[in-house]
Amino acid sequence: MDSKLYQQVLEERLTEEKITYSPDAPASLRNQWKFLQDGARAHTAKKSITLIHELIGNRLHKHPAKSPDLNIIENVWSYLDLKVKEARITSIAYLKKKLKKEWDNLSWTDIRKYVDSMKQRLKQCEECGGNRLDY
Repeated sequence: MDSKLYQQVLEERLTEEKITYSPDAPASLRNQWKFLQDGARAHTAKKSITLIHELIGNRLHKHPAKSPDLNIIENVWSYLDLKVKEARITSIAYLKKKLKKEWDNLSWTDIRKYVDSMKQRLKQCEECGGNRLDY
């Protein structure tokens, strides 16, 4: 993904009306979310950062470069990767269909499990001096 495509995705999806909240998210915490991204070039391009600030103000959370372990989306990518490998994909069209199906089938229970693991991950990250964890 290049920065132009990334900016297009941001414009299409990073608006309050497009945000999906977990069914168990307390009402008091809604609208207090932070935006987290890694240091990919498309994410850190000047135009991307400018657009993010235009869309969400100061909600961009600075994410340490060595800690992708602290983002639950890594669990989701691993889950999707496993499902794709199990399916023995033979075409791009089938890959897209399979990914969409598995994404749609991902339950809030699974996502909550990943979120709930963060306390332990933070503890482990602190214990190992901020180095990469085995997740």
